[in-house]
Amino acid sequence: MKPWSSIEFDGRSMTGSLFLQIGQKASCGIVVKVTRRAILNVASPPRATEERFAQHVEFFKTIALEKFHRVASCGRIDVTAEDVRVWRRRHGPPLPTDGQRSGRISPLPRISSS
Repeated sequence: MKPWSSIEFDGRSMTGSLFLQIGQKASCGIVVKVTRRAILNVASPPRATEERFAQHVEFFKTIALEKFHRVASCGRIDVTAEDVRVWRRRHGPPLPTDGQRSGRISPLPRISSS
């Protein structure tokens, strides 16, 4: 499996998405949508590119898991520029890159059009 096969980047809207399975038996799945402004705010100089999104996917995953633990519901979580700013105010740099948070990144499920 390629390292980026579990994430997607939409070049038109310049947004990213990933799918997190929570729990050992994948009892809960979360589609994480990362806004263009969140990608722009994650590092300097600001760039909303696929490369920047992939480079910081663990950081976005960390924010998504923190939001999940606050709301404790499966479904969809948006990661916004405000989430990036709040996380940095609380934790400061550097960005997490060690992948120590729980939650496995999985390919986005395909939704069939009816």
